Amino acid sequence: MIGRFSDDGRSWRAIWIALAVLSIVPAVVLFVSLVGLLQTDAAVLRGGIQVGMRGPLVAGEATIDPNFGATSNALGTRAALDVVAGRLPLWNHYEGFGAPLLGEMQSAALFPFTWLMAFRHGQTIEQALLQLLGGIGAWVFFRRFGIGGRAALAGAIVFEVNGVFAWLRNAIFNPVAFLPWLFYSVETAAELAADGAPWKRRAFNISLGAAMSALAVYAGFPEEVYLYSLLVAVWTTYRFFGLRGGARVTFLADLCAIAILGLGLSAPALASFAAYLPESVLGGHAEGGFVGTFLPPTAALLHILPYVFGSIFNQSSSAEVSDIWGNIGGYVGLAPLLLSAAALFVPGRRVPKILLAGWIVVCIAVTFGIQPIYDAFMMAPLAGITACYRYITISMIFSFIFLAVMFIDAIDKPADRSHRGWMALAILLTTGLTGWAALLASPVFEGGSVRPLGYVWASTAIGVLVLLAICFALFARTRRSATILTGAFVAEAIALFAIPYLSYPRRGDIDQPLISFLVGHVGFSRVLATEAAGIAPNYGSYFGVSTINYNDLPAPARAADYIRTNLDRFADPLIFIPSGFGITADEQAERRKALRPAFPAYARAGVKYVVAQADFGLAPAFATEPNAPSHYDLANDAWLDIAIPGPEQPEDIAVLGMIVSTHRGVATGALAATLCAQADCARGRVDLAEVGDNQPARIELDRSLHVASDYRIRLEKIGGERAVGVWMFPVAASSGVTTRASPAASMPGAAPRISIGGNVDRFVYQDKTVGVIELPDVRDYMSAGSCKLHIASRDDLTADCPEPTRLVRLELFMQGWEASVDGETKQIDAVEDAFQGVDLPAGVSHVRFVYWPKYFGAALAAAAASLALVLVGFLVAARAAASRGQNPGRP
Repeated sequence: MIGRFSDDGRSWRAIWIALAVLSIVPAVVLFVSLVGLLQTDAAVLRGGIQVGMRGPLVAGEATIDPNFGATSNALGTRAALDVVAGRLPLWNHYEGFGAPLLGEMQSAALFPFTWLMAFRHGQTIEQALLQLLGGIGAWVFFRRFGIGGRAALAGAIVFEVNGVFAWLRNAIFNPVAFLPWLFYSVETAAELAADGAPWKRRAFNISLGAAMSALAVYAGFPEEVYLYSLLVAVWTTYRFFGLRGGARVTFLADLCAIAILGLGLSAPALASFAAYLPESVLGGHAEGGFVGTFLPPTAALLHILPYVFGSIFNQSSSAEVSDIWGNIGGYVGLAPLLLSAAALFVPGRRVPKILLAGWIVVCIAVTFGIQPIYDAFMMAPLAGITACYRYITISMIFSFIFLAVMFIDAIDKPADRSHRGWMALAILLTTGLTGWAALLASPVFEGGSVRPLGYVWASTAIGVLVLLAICFALFARTRRSATILTGAFVAEAIALFAIPYLSYPRRGDIDQPLISFLVGHVGFSRVLATEAAGIAPNYGSYFGVSTINYNDLPAPARAADYIRTNLDRFADPLIFIPSGFGITADEQAERRKALRPAFPAYARAGVKYVVAQADFGLAPAFATEPNAPSHYDLANDAWLDIAIPGPEQPEDIAVLGMIVSTHRGVATGALAATLCAQADCARGRVDLAEVGDNQPARIELDRSLHVASDYRIRLEKIGGERAVGVWMFPVAASSGVTTRASPAASMPGAAPRISIGGNVDRFVYQDKTVGVIELPDVRDYMSAGSCKLHIASRDDLTADCPEPTRLVRLELFMQGWEASVDGETKQIDAVEDAFQGVDLPAGVSHVRFVYWPKYFGAALAAAAASLALVLVGFLVAARAAASRGQNPGRP
């Protein structure tokens, strides 16, 4: 390993072999995505405008947290595109009314791995590289600690596919890779200090530690870094008291240098974050919002047998299980649990084992709210505003893996066979703990709430196989015993990691025509997505379309206040989506009813387009039952006649809607409708190529028809080769609705679910997925009375004003924005408490807007100075190593 290997060929061969082995899993992950065996693109899965989706091999989700799309992918891609274009990713014009991008943190805007998202499959490549980096870090740390080659490589592989990497592919994913590197830096600093190494030999470790700690901050999830840094602090304390005299001073000096340089390197991200917080909404992350929040005891079994309740968010799971899936932070697995238990009994390395076991106890107590440890931990700074029950998991997983490799390393020595008794005891303890966890989870299984039971049996089978392999190792020769244990340890980890991949769709794409239309027409205006339709929140950032919907933490307070006051009183401050997040069903119904009347207010906020489903704005013509639908295949030149009683109040009908099946896009031709009231008729048709399978078909009539009494609707299939399926729903006999099919067949008790609308908005664009409504009287993004404006970009314009005028810019007002008029700095005022206003002089003037967070210039200077020192440290270490003829990491 680096720092312990001599420079003979055998040692370097071991290094290259380890790197090659650790590259296998990331390479397979990349192959699956790049070749297209599975659709792993978050933009397709979470962008909200999927087309041509083909279901997964296993029902469920491939990852727990949807923010692997909304923040990591959408905002990360926006940051990457800014960097590739040569811009600092400080502000995002495409989210809400605009929002800080670097200061938001979860975008990981200045994280070098994020920049890969500017390219196709960038997120998959990023995550594969981070897995590899984490595996290498675990390997070099275990070897530095003195673990043998076989055990160190096994532990590195297991860390590379750990339960956080398997289940969470959002910003939580990123910092995980740097945990073992921080341990490596501490361990190396202690060893170099104990050896009395001069500063030139310590410079490499100082620079490496600073770089890794800064990357952990830039990775975009400070809660995770904070919590696992507590474990690093425990390990640092242990190493400090293991040193003597001057070595302690050297050790602390090196760690201080690492901390100072790391903070300096990460100063731009920290300064942006600090500037944003006072003007943001934090939800539960403010004022101790997470105190008293933890997982239920039923979740304990999921840490040992991760899929015993089914695949992730499997729809057959109970509500309780779905809640657990939404809050759990990863899993441990059976083999690490068993081998860790055995490690505690095997002699040697007593103090580090006790420390790791103690940390595991703390993690379990924090995760499940076990008193009094939980209350004591909540007294730590920032603990009350952090979801500790979820984000502390990676440090617990690392501790289990560390203990397990200590045990494998201990029995990988033929001189000692006493491990068998300890393994037998560990098997009994682990079996007992698993049984106890199953007993705690028994309420979930009662009443058959977990289905299908195949998951229960499959998870049990995996656990039994692991136990059998370990039991078999009891009777094997010592060296073979270590081989069997290593195989079971690694095989279980890889199998558990691979299972979520079966829930990725086999195929799917983005609705590119819709994106092309919006990009080509929206200009500087904004887009609103309605319920179950349109670009998902934040994905306007990905596609380059400014969307008013957002999903972020932190979120701009001014934007949240404006939306709730002027646009949607039910809007959640952190998640402005139309699907009713955090409100009751009645409130959501009221929210739907209030949306259309609020269109003028949206237009005043700069919204030009509303993306909606085909039946948007339509109301049911009559009541139908939701259960037992069937579809009637309507062939060419055949018809369905639906007779409908007159409405209670006369109304005008201009649009019809009904749900149809195109048989996965095979049906072609057109679906025509004729609406007749008395002898007066209106007609319309829709091209089936523009209708999604099992989606509403929208038929706009050639004119609005006034209906005051009974009326009828005839549906006809025209042209094309395949029949179209019209979904039929049960109707009560008392409804008065009757249906007849050509030539003279009666269909009692069933009818299409017809929706009608009168003075509704016409679509300016429609395809199989959605339609687009253009709002009238949209306020310009920039306006200034009678001035003539030439807008070069959102931040740059030229104004020609006949008199002094106020320029109004529909970008979010926030501290850090500066305006210059002909090079002279001008004050920006808040307009309507949300937007920006700046005074313009008469005549021609050039106006520029710049977002520059407070102290960001000083932060850049600190980062530049720190980077220079880090590079000098690497250079000094390389020159010193060259003069000694050894690698720079060697003590």
